[in-house]
Amino acid sequence: MSSLKKISNVFPALNITDSSSSLLLEGTQVDLGLLNSKLTIESSKYIVKVATSMKELKEVFRLRYEVFHLEYASKKVAFGADRDIYDERAFHFIVKSKELDQVVGYYRFILAEKVEDFYSHSEYDLQPLMSLEGKVLELSRACIHQDFRNGNVLALIWRGLTRFSKINNVRYWFGIPSIKTDCVEDVSGLYEFFKRNHYLHSEISLDPRDGFRLPSWEAQCKKSEGRHDSDLLKIFEQTVPALLKLYMRAGTKFIGKPAYDSKFKCYDFCTLIDVHHMNSRYQKKYSTEGSESANRLFNLPDEEGQS
Repeated sequence: MSSLKKISNVFPALNITDSSSSLLLEGTQVDLGLLNSKLTIESSKYIVKVATSMKELKEVFRLRYEVFHLEYASKKVAFGADRDIYDERAFHFIVKSKELDQVVGYYRFILAEKVEDFYSHSEYDLQPLMSLEGKVLELSRACIHQDFRNGNVLALIWRGLTRFSKINNVRYWFGIPSIKTDCVEDVSGLYEFFKRNHYLHSEISLDPRDGFRLPSWEAQCKKSEGRHDSDLLKIFEQTVPALLKLYMRAGTKFIGKPAYDSKFKCYDFCTLIDVHHMNSRYQKKYSTEGSESANRLFNLPDEEGQS
């Protein structure tokens, strides 16, 4: 059986061949080629687009496996693919290295008019989000190859995300970014940091589902209330990924208690941002064409640095 048939059997909504590509989304066939004609961004070293070939999809699933299974979960099997049921109705957003002709950065976009069965739904009860008015974009499985974790790639991911959102009239972004730590004291310290610095949503608070809840969470939070600001800042700097820091600067709010993902040995926080009320400095940079200016805005290292 060919690789095309193998992947198509697992993801029946993906209709990708060598000559054409489309995605069945809420009963409507989306022409990915037409989308890329509006979305694609190029720099001297990278190209940003939605995956439209089986080669790109296979590279996506491989990259996700390397980051989430080998790095996060410390699995010993060197070769594999990270796939799940949500891939069949997702836009697979990629950053490709022109030199290697290979996917080195990735983000999964799931677009809907209303919050429904998203990846985040497996860990959180999303009922409080049902009243949101406007298109909702769930962001998940974000990953960058370890050799390309620099300011330019992050800036390109941000530009692609904001351009995709403008094309599709997205109102809200949400998701469950992971904090790479297995220490509950660090996570409760982070939660206290978010609270002190006004990053918690004032109206929405989601609870993790059974199997993802942290035992004795309230008692752990009580302990963190007495920790010094400098201690909490140190935890924040050491554990929060660069991409999540970008969202926080742009106006992201945390909308629930953390969930523990035992499969990948990490803690997840549910986040929400109203694109219409994003930090004005970030809105001005929606259409920026130079990653250098984006790097300055985001306070990121350049191509030589690591973030």
